[in-house]
Amino acid sequence: MANVGWRYILADTETLEPIDEIAHAKGRTLSMALATSGNANFNVALDDRVGSMIRSLETSVLAVQDDDIQWSGFVWTIDDKAETNRRTVNVVGWFEELNKRIVRPPYKDLRPIDVPSQAQDFLNVDASVIIRALVDKANEQRDDLGTLRPTHVTNGTYDLSNLRTYSAQPGQKIGEEIRKFSQVEGGVDLWIDPVTRELHIYWDQIIPESSVFGKGTDKRNDIVLGYNFGPENLAEAGRTINPDRTVMRLTASAPIGSRRAEDRDAMDQTGFMFEDMINLPEAKNVDILAAYAGAEVAIRSYPFTIYGIRPFPWTQENSSPRPLKDYTLGDIVSATAVQGAFKLQKQAMRVHGIELSIPDDGASEIVTSLQTMRNA
Repeated sequence: MANVGWRYILADTETLEPIDEIAHAKGRTLSMALATSGNANFNVALDDRVGSMIRSLETSVLAVQDDDIQWSGFVWTIDDKAETNRRTVNVVGWFEELNKRIVRPPYKDLRPIDVPSQAQDFLNVDASVIIRALVDKANEQRDDLGTLRPTHVTNGTYDLSNLRTYSAQPGQKIGEEIRKFSQVEGGVDLWIDPVTRELHIYWDQIIPESSVFGKGTDKRNDIVLGYNFGPENLAEAGRTINPDRTVMRLTASAPIGSRRAEDRDAMDQTGFMFEDMINLPEAKNVDILAAYAGAEVAIRSYPFTIYGIRPFPWTQENSSPRPLKDYTLGDIVSATAVQGAFKLQKQAMRVHGIELSIPDDGASEIVTSLQTMRNA
């Protein structure tokens, strides 16, 4: 008989071989999103048999829904409190490991051998190829005695997408650099498989004859969400509009020169001209400077808008769809919300992130936040 509900399984980080179920975990939450690490949290008694086996970095957690491993990550922080007899555990996804690797400058190790710089310029190269090269750089790194120290993340499948011009520079955090290829206009979707830990790169056309590409399926006719409308299966609906990172004019500079990009349409529409400047000292080609400035302005020229909607909890009797079963990351659903100045009319919404609260009995899950991006 298939399992129904949620289980958190403690596993060995190196192999992901299960150790045992953390059967008495309380306060379980799970946050997952495309191109991010995501995280899981829970607490357990200090004298719990399985809880006592939890080790930072050395052990991992598999989040299992029914019989499907939906997410995995390695234990990050452990907070023990004797007065409450509780151990609180935070688990982070595998992108975090890539965030802890940098593009290396040249150096001499202890053997001693001169190790060349990992800096590299990419001129009109497909984004997926650049991303895979950055993963390779992380996995080719050695310690000072020459022992290979790869990450747990390897390259998986990929779709060819858009040509990019990019400069990998010493000191850059590899995970953060990879994410930029998802955040730019026309960026790819990234997902690390929770079982194989392979990084998959998506650029499939989700809606025919549209500009919507990436991971996911068009489910607008199957998943209909409503607030003060239709199925009335949304408990909350809202949006946040934030101009903190907005820039309409950006100059990228290096010892070889500088290049500038502007979005004058955004200036005309908003009545503002927000400006910024960034230094790329290792860039060896002004085309790289121009491409960098253009990419930054393309994604940052208007205030960033993110929609947060929360469906009512799924049951076998109600009209609420079940997260990660009826829809998952990247899928496109239809949402309508009507409340005063906030109106969405059968809007196609792409699921970017899901935050879940899992009751202690593990029987189902409660969506605490469904982060979505609005598609034009």
